[in-house]
Amino acid sequence: MESSRRKEQIISITLNIIGEQGLAGLTIAKIAKNAKISEAALYKHFKGKNDILEHCIGMIEKRLIGTIRSLNKEETTAIAILTGIYNTHINHIQVNKGVPRIIYTSEIHSQENFRTRLFTIIETYLHEIEEIIVEGQKVNTVSQVISAGQAARRFLSIIQFAAFRYSLSGFNMEIIEEGNEQLKEFLHTLEPTG
Repeated sequence: MESSRRKEQIISITLNIIGEQGLAGLTIAKIAKNAKISEAALYKHFKGKNDILEHCIGMIEKRLIGTIRSLNKEETTAIAILTGIYNTHINHIQVNKGVPRIIYTSEIHSQENFRTRLFTIIETYLHEIEEIIVEGQKVNTVSQVISAGQAARRFLSIIQFAAFRYSLSGFNMEIIEEGNEQLKEFLHTLEPTG
């Protein structure tokens, strides 16, 4: 298997292990066993567990920001873009249980390099969402009276809350329906008045 595909497979396996057992259950031995390779072969692709986690965070960033930018090109209105982003990210969380466990675990937050990286990703995410809202305001499809920055933070909080509850439930609750109601209320606040 070519190196980049093997790396992606290892990252996916790592996220699955984290989703099932948390970071405490993550070991190089488990990753190698699930990838059906030797630990020595794993070290050909990654320096160690922290390197794998760094790549997992990079994959999360690529998907989060990539989704925003892709939908920003495909959709025509701020509301359609935000709806698409929300649906894509909620579906991604349901399929990749390791994502909320990485984002919300104190084990990651206690390591400055990971904490700083996640903070930068969130700031970039908020900036991208804010820009979508500002563009909507420019063409009068989003209310002029709302703060784009506050609206972006509120949008992200809807996704974060759904992911956090989903994780705390042991991944047993239905988050799409509940989240859709919150999203609907949020999108209603963006509608232009008058």
